[in-house]
Amino acid sequence: MITRAHSLGWQVGVHAQGDRAIGIVLDAFEAAQRDRPREDPRFRIEHAGFPTPDQLGRMGGLGVIAVSQPRYLHDSGDEFLVRLGERAHGLQPLRRELELGIRVVLSSDSDVASYRPLDTIAAAVSRRTLQGEPIGTDQALAVEEAIRAHTIEAAFAIGMEDRLGSLEPGKLADLAVLDGDPFAATEGLADLRIWMTVLDGAVAFRLPG
Repeated sequence: MITRAHSLGWQVGVHAQGDRAIGIVLDAFEAAQRDRPREDPRFRIEHAGFPTPDQLGRMGGLGVIAVSQPRYLHDSGDEFLVRLGERAHGLQPLRRELELGIRVVLSSDSDVASYRPLDTIAAAVSRRTLQGEPIGTDQALAVEEAIRAHTIEAAFAIGMEDRLGSLEPGKLADLAVLDGDPFAATEGLADLRIWMTVLDGAVAFRLPG
């Protein structure tokens, strides 16, 4: 996938699942930087499932952005645990990626998984399957980290951090008003209701009453 990003020119994002696929993509990224070096390429690996420790190091060195969909761990995690055993816990090593300086981005991959941001964020924080089993809980994100990964880091990944991802002067006023504090509702995070959404400063949705 090649995308045109604001102010950055062409960017490349490649879908890859599994260590073999990720290795092929990293080889290509390294070759591209060697032959046509760019100061800020912002390479992305979409899904980025089950990278090896060596590959994580290469991703960090290249500045590769890992775009993950942790809702899969909730929806399909029980099957992953049966089919992959202990390997299932390393499918999305989000905590390790952060420790290595890799930018972690969360996305939904809708309509394969839930499009609701709170579902995605909650899955990254809880690391629990549909049946409530832990799946890589040592790789869980804090609520603040997960929200950042779904907002400002996502905007950075597509070269639009000057317009999206945070509330600052000069940016689009995109925001959601919740009926509770997400930082105090770790267990019920996905159940918080949305009172109102605002897009570019205009109210797009409001609960009646």
